[in-house]
Amino acid sequence: MRLYLLLCLFSCSLAADVTETIAQVIYSGLPSYCDAYVKGIARALSTTEEATPQLEEEVHPFTLEWIAQARSNLAETERLLSRLSQNPAYEALQPGKLFVRTLKKGEGDVVQTTSDAIEVSLCIYKLEDSDLLTCVSALQQSTFHLNDIISGLAHGVVGMQVGETREVVIHPDFAYGYNSNFEPCCALVAKITLHSIHPGTSSLSPLIPLASIAECDHLDLEALLELAGFADGRRCYRHFADLPDHPPFTKVAQALQELHQGSLTLEPLDPDTAAMLHWEVQMNRLIAHASS
Repeated sequence: MRLYLLLCLFSCSLAADVTETIAQVIYSGLPSYCDAYVKGIARALSTTEEATPQLEEEVHPFTLEWIAQARSNLAETERLLSRLSQNPAYEALQPGKLFVRTLKKGEGDVVQTTSDAIEVSLCIYKLEDSDLLTCVSALQQSTFHLNDIISGLAHGVVGMQVGETREVVIHPDFAYGYNSNFEPCCALVAKITLHSIHPGTSSLSPLIPLASIAECDHLDLEALLELAGFADGRRCYRHFADLPDHPPFTKVAQALQELHQGSLTLEPLDPDTAAMLHWEVQMNRLIAHASS
């Protein structure tokens, strides 16, 4: 009954009713992207040109969100590490990038650049908000080969004594960069306790920064957003093209832009109703409901 009443709101003209209903169903499922994204969808509804598979896979809104988040995280990282560099409690092993401070002194052997592996307990947090990312307790203790862990942590433990607890603050350039299983471009804080050292003869790899998110600076995000909208718009086109006697998609595109700009006002769709409308599309029954 709710679906029937909603569709009966559009009773002035059948073509206009269905046009606005389709536009509203599309708009209700859109993420809160900028004008360029909606522009891309509208363009996709007004053409027979198909998006390439590469476009649908590579230029995706989540990718764009991820780039924006990486840049935002990096800006916050730079701000926090700049402030940390003024704190005399921390020693800078790499200016602005890698800091250590001793929380508890040790008394045993010392980690060398030629040490093979270390047995430790540690917890790793995000610098920005101290969210715990991973933890290995003192009861568990894990053995790590120095050349197998992130370079910032490997270099950050050099000079530690057995029994020492140290805090290592690591810029993303020496952690996971923008290609991270955690948030992209976030600085890490490792609180690590050294339990034993496995001596070796190989040398620790040099501290080399990872590729920077600055490599993405050549990307025009507005253009990418429009391409992402176009890819999603073609999926919408294929979805709604199954409707018999569907209205011209150019009119749907116009209604979609009017909704986005606020010049067309319709009653908001709740998620359940929007899902039901999509089902009506798939069952080729949307126009029948609109006409009733």
